[in-house]
Amino acid sequence: MSAQYDLYEIPDIKQTGEKQPLHPRIVPKGTIGQDEFLDRVHKFTGISRSLLAGAMQSFQNELKDLLANGWIVELGEIGYFSVSLQGPPVMHKKDVRAQSIKLKNINYLPTKQFKREVGYDMRLERTESLTRPKGNGRSEAECLALITAHLEKYPCMT
Repeated sequence: MSAQYDLYEIPDIKQTGEKQPLHPRIVPKGTIGQDEFLDRVHKFTGISRSLLAGAMQSFQNELKDLLANGWIVELGEIGYFSVSLQGPPVMHKKDVRAQSIKLKNINYLPTKQFKREVGYDMRLERTESLTRPKGNGRSEAECLALITAHLEKYPCMT
């Protein structure tokens, strides 16, 4: 198996109008959901699927609780999870209240060993263009009609 990539022009931030160099970007094959992930682990380990599902849920719950309580969590060779915060810009500590500080993101930092192993296992293959399937072969007019019909029935679309 191999991962596919395509080359994209770096955005011209300075707006010089000059041709920009290309950089590689992975072309995702899709998303592996938790159920399929558990099926794959079960297949290769022999550990019961229900035991794996319970363990996965326990890992998620404990990770959530530890992050919410300010811990950095190391998951073996996978790496580290931590949180970052955001708040209003202030000049003095007394100008900010706890209510205005909130979660910005959950960060993941892989260990060097994990990155090295992924890089070692990765086989890259260049693809010429990033193409996505086009809605079961529907025309633009058909897609617009489907969207319009949905919005007439429901107030929003996700």
